[in-house]
Amino acid sequence: MRTPPDTSPAGGATDPRHLRDPARVAWQDLAAGRERAPAGGSPGRRICARCGAATGRPTPVGDAVSKNYANFIAADRWKHPASAWLCEACAWAYTDARLRRFPVFVRQDGTCALLARTGADGPIADWEAARDLLAGRPLARQEAITLPLIAARHHLLPKAQWGHVTTGAGSLAWTDKDRARLLAVEKLRAAGITGPGLRSDTVLAPGLKRPTRGEPDEEFWRTQDRWQQYRMWPKPYRDLAVVLTQPPPAGRAMRQVA
Repeated sequence: MRTPPDTSPAGGATDPRHLRDPARVAWQDLAAGRERAPAGGSPGRRICARCGAATGRPTPVGDAVSKNYANFIAADRWKHPASAWLCEACAWAYTDARLRRFPVFVRQDGTCALLARTGADGPIADWEAARDLLAGRPLARQEAITLPLIAARHHLLPKAQWGHVTTGAGSLAWTDKDRARLLAVEKLRAAGITGPGLRSDTVLAPGLKRPTRGEPDEEFWRTQDRWQQYRMWPKPYRDLAVVLTQPPPAGRAMRQVA
C-alpha cells in the first residue's frame, strides 16, 4: 500500500483522534494522488461538519451530499453539524462512487483495500474476498469493513466503526460466533438451499425432506440444526450472509481499483 500523504497543510488535522476515523484512514490510502476537493470547493480554513477537522480545502456540504442532508447528521454522527463545510477526506467519503459499489477494508495502520474484481462489463464487487476475510476470523478492533449489499444505495464509509462490519442496516460486531455461522450458511448452500431459500422464514430448511422410517437421518438433522442457528441470527446478519455466500462470478480479482 502507498504511504499516506502528509495532510497537515491543507487536507485536514493530523490529530490522532481524526486519524483513527476509518473514513480518513481510507482516504489517505485510496484517494492518494487525487486529493482535490469536488467542484465548488472554497479557499480558507474551516471546520469540517462531520469529523471536526480543520481543513484548508473546504467543500460546501451541499456539494458533497444531498441538499437535504439533515438525515446524515445523526446517522453519520457529525461532530459539528452547524458548520457548512466538509474536509477533503469527508467530502471524498461521500462523493467517490466506488465506495458505494465495492466493499472497503480498512486498518488503523493505514492498510486499506477496495475489494473488486474485473467483470464482463467492468469492475464488480469482490464478495468472495470479503467472504474469505470474514469467514477466516473475527474482525479485530483495529479493523473495519463496509459492505454495500445493495449497490449505490448508501454512503457506508462515513458510518464505519472500528471492529465492525457496516452495511445499509448499520454497524455489526463480527465475532467468532458470527464467523462460525457464516461457515454454516455455506454448508446450507452446499445442501442445495438457494438465495431465495435463505431469505425464507420456514421452520424446516427449504427443500429439506424428512427421512422416512429406516433411512439414515444424520445429515437431515445436521442441516436442520444449521438452519435453526441461521434463523436465530438477526436479519442484518442473514442479509449479509446471503450476499457473501452467493456463487462468485467469473473474473480476475482486483483488490484495489485505480
